[in-house]
Amino acid sequence: MIYQFANGSRLRGDAQIVGEALDALRAKRKALTPALVVNAAKPKGHPLHLYFEWNDTAAARQFRESQAAHLIRSVTVKIESAPECLPVRAFVSVGDCSSRYEPIYEVLCDSERRDMLLAEALRELEALRQKYSTLIEVSRAIDDSIIALRGKRAA
Repeated sequence: MIYQFANGSRLRGDAQIVGEALDALRAKRKALTPALVVNAAKPKGHPLHLYFEWNDTAAARQFRESQAAHLIRSVTVKIESAPECLPVRAFVSVGDCSSRYEPIYEVLCDSERRDMLLAEALRELEALRQKYSTLIEVSRAIDDSIIALRGKRAA
């Protein structure tokens, strides 16, 4: 298998080594969970060690920032003057600065930021299309195999 980091991933290093380490852990433990990965990566010589923050103070701060980002992304707004519209995120991140959020109504009122938001939406849709097209191809291959096997059984 050839492992690669997903498009848009901020991870650096050798994805092949990471993928093989994760697969070896899964094979050894018969499961792959975040807790198992963290425990396996603790030794300094482990290939996954460098992908984690081991300073507990810094890790706690990063975790709280992650929780705050989740909180910000979880708040929606429904436009009172358009009750037929579905709720949307109240705050969005625009451009390369994914840690800065702006009110959706301000972004939509500024053509440059609105275009940036739409470009990001298109990138996300393309990523979803790629993800699910793979699943459809795999599903078709499985269906073809089932049909072939049924044909052999009937013969």
